[in-house]
Amino acid sequence: MPIPESLRDLLDATDAESHPVDALRSSRGLFQEVSEWQKRIVADAIESGATWEEVGDALGTTRQAAWGRFRNVIEGTEDRSRLDEEEVNSLNQQVKEQVRALRLRLDHFDEKWRERQGDLKKKIRELEHERREERKELQQDISSLQSSLREEIRAIRGPAAR
Repeated sequence: MPIPESLRDLLDATDAESHPVDALRSSRGLFQEVSEWQKRIVADAIESGATWEEVGDALGTTRQAAWGRFRNVIEGTEDRSRLDEEEVNSLNQQVKEQVRALRLRLDHFDEKWRERQGDLKKKIRELEHERREERKELQQDISSLQSSLREEIRAIRGPAAR
């Protein structure tokens, strides 16, 4: 198979770069072009009767790996895989938006919970205060009753008991 002219051009451009970082940057396009060329070669091989096992052997991999990597080219579903990627990206965006909305709801729930918790703590303090006041009154009533009963008992016993 002849080397595509676009691949030769990219190879020359990468080779002509004077700085290694620029050559690396240029090599990305080179690798993409090699990948496209390899897809065409695999498609031609399969169309000419080669088996996936032969393709895998030629690539130094298994037939399953070769089929997994190149089947979409053969089945004409390469565009579908891009569409799938777009669908996945769209779904990812939807999920992110839903998670964001749920987090806002969770934050709102937590805020309301803290408010209710604060209200309950205030109510508990009020109830504790009421309990202390009522307890104090009851203790005074008990003390008063005890004192009154002592006086009555003394009165019943008479002056001799004093």
